[in-house]
Amino acid sequence: MATYDYTDSVSGAPAPWNMGGRDVVYKKIMKAADIIASDSTMTTATKIAAGDIIKCIDVPAGFVAMGSAIYTVTPEGDTSTLDLGLAGGGELQSGADGNATAATATLTLKGDSWGVDNLMGYFFPEADTIDLEYVNDTDTSEHIVYVWGIQLDLTN
Repeated sequence: MATYDYTDSVSGAPAPWNMGGRDVVYKKIMKAADIIASDSTMTTATKIAAGDIIKCIDVPAGFVAMGSAIYTVTPEGDTSTLDLGLAGGGELQSGADGNATAATATLTLKGDSWGVDNLMGYFFPEADTIDLEYVNDTDTSEHIVYVWGIQLDLTN
């Protein structure tokens, strides 16, 4: 048996940083009036209905979400809860206050709901969307959603 070094680094030196991926920050402005105007059902109802899920960020295969923030630009003015994750789940944030004071943010660096195979982040093995669920009726809020992590290079 033998030991082989396949690190492509000089003996004793760390391998070059960022060889297999890159840091990524996604940002999406979620202005209720614009979201409502984008869909005839919401326009007729003049609101985002309780439980509506809005796809907001496309992520490619190989993305590892490591944290998120929901920054309040304009509070809802009434009870408002937001979940950020997959298809209405709160994998990245669960129960964020959509009526928080303007110029404040709810922040997660590690989600308890990421699961045992995702201890350092939520891994996307396939392209997917990160979605924002409006748990309550919403008609006036504006938030900025940030999701950051690492984009892994899954090519050979």
